[in-house]
Amino acid sequence: MGRIYTVVVPNLAVAAAQDIMSAVAGATHSLKLISALVTQDSDVGDSAAISLRFIIKVGAAAGTGGAAVTPGATQDGTPASDFTARRNDTTAGTGGTDLYEEAANMQIGWIYRPIPEEMIEVFNRRITVEIPDAPASSLDISGTFTFEERG
Repeated sequence: MGRIYTVVVPNLAVAAAQDIMSAVAGATHSLKLISALVTQDSDVGDSAAISLRFIIKVGAAAGTGGAAVTPGATQDGTPASDFTARRNDTTAGTGGTDLYEEAANMQIGWIYRPIPEEMIEVFNRRITVEIPDAPASSLDISGTFTFEERG
């Protein structure tokens, strides 16, 4: 087993289609997406539930308009990650291959926790979690994405 890191996307106002998170593997390690959890806290109790589609893709170019995120190690004393991450790119990256798509009722949230054989792993490429459509109304979204870095 490799080193485990999380990428936290804190309380983003999401009103447009965008790359909510992307991570690109370093040159000497592979990167595996173990899980993703995305919730919202702005439409709790709203009578018109909002659903969002989530697409996980690999190989897309980096989006723009967001910010870098520092991956955090889940075990004390683990060295800094070799991969880099971004959040909230309001201009989504282009290209890539869609590997997973799911719609979620955002009053419940979205949880991606595949069995090991279905985990997406890349070598020297990007993994992106995209919201391809604008929500019906702006949502305050938070998320945690867990990765394994091996190599």
